[in-house]
Amino acid sequence: MRRRLDDLGIDGAKYRPEEFCFELPDGLVINLHNIFRDTDGLTAEDRSERITRFLSALRADEELPADWESARPTLFPVLRPSTYGGQGMRPLSRPAFPFVDELIAIDMPDKRVLVTTDHVAGWGVTIFEVFEAARENLAAKPPSISLSDDGYTRIVDTGDFYATSWPLLPGWLASLAEEGRRAVAFIPEDDALILTLDEPELLEQLFDAVEDQYINAVRRLSPQAYTTDERGVVVPFDLAGPHPQLHAAHRARCGLATTEYQAQQEELIEALDDEDGFAPYGIDFAYPSQLNFASGDDGFFTIAPWAEEIETLLPEADYIDLCLTDENDEIIETLAIPFATLAAHTDLVPVPSLSPPRYLAKNWPDATTLTRLRAAAVDL
Repeated sequence: MRRRLDDLGIDGAKYRPEEFCFELPDGLVINLHNIFRDTDGLTAEDRSERITRFLSALRADEELPADWESARPTLFPVLRPSTYGGQGMRPLSRPAFPFVDELIAIDMPDKRVLVTTDHVAGWGVTIFEVFEAARENLAAKPPSISLSDDGYTRIVDTGDFYATSWPLLPGWLASLAEEGRRAVAFIPEDDALILTLDEPELLEQLFDAVEDQYINAVRRLSPQAYTTDERGVVVPFDLAGPHPQLHAAHRARCGLATTEYQAQQEELIEALDDEDGFAPYGIDFAYPSQLNFASGDDGFFTIAPWAEEIETLLPEADYIDLCLTDENDEIIETLAIPFATLAAHTDLVPVPSLSPPRYLAKNWPDATTLTRLRAAAVDL
């Protein structure tokens, strides 16, 4: 791949094996997951031709629509994990669901280009207009779909339908409900949409199957199920009220959170080897605490440690595990504190540049605050 980049005059590419991508000097990140999967099984000749076409398209900037009138009909929303593209210069995005963002793609004949703020400025429109135009274009895509109690519909998107974005359309998922049963959507990877009705036994099987698909996916998106609340708004299944499969929804939520925070933590630790360190994030160094997936008598939850006298970047976990130490820095006590309780009693500073969110914890609780927190600690 590097030789092919050199042949095309694309110099200075830096290979990042942990993320399976190349980063170009101008900041463009070439993710290799898609092309790897798209060329799997091709002959050597066909694979070479496909890779050349893929890389050549990266430099075809003159093909991009230069004005709003020509750009508007090419825009479509796409869903990506919140850590997609890393924590640096990211494409234009906004939150869609927890740990899942809505980005905008320019749909070209041979490629998709994600919209950046530079594109928006060049078109002379607002960010709001870009998102609204993309949603309007998407509204013409979904076909008529009928669901049944005893089965599900799986849609594999070849790139033309933007199927995994359909749940973004107001009222669309709610319109698939039948006979008082809510419609449910799974989007384990960015080209797979699974639709079914709220049948507890079937959902139990689908949660397990989707978790496996998500774990093994090249372009994973979310193991969570999505359904509609009493207003018809699409929400993660764990936020939709009591249900026999609520425990499975909590497991999926924790799995998604753990995956995204782990990717973020790895990037932050890698940044320590760079000359600028944490400067691009607008903060001084603090240790990025790891989010852990755990379970107890009451089900699944996430928890992250905060050690005494260590400035820490805390994830928004269900619980923060305060680790009290002795004079030898040996842990002598741990206190599992609900995140909201900790935030109410301590000075946690949100870091606006980080997604998913983290909070700078600089000052260890004083004795009075620690007494209050100890009283609020949860036995997990």
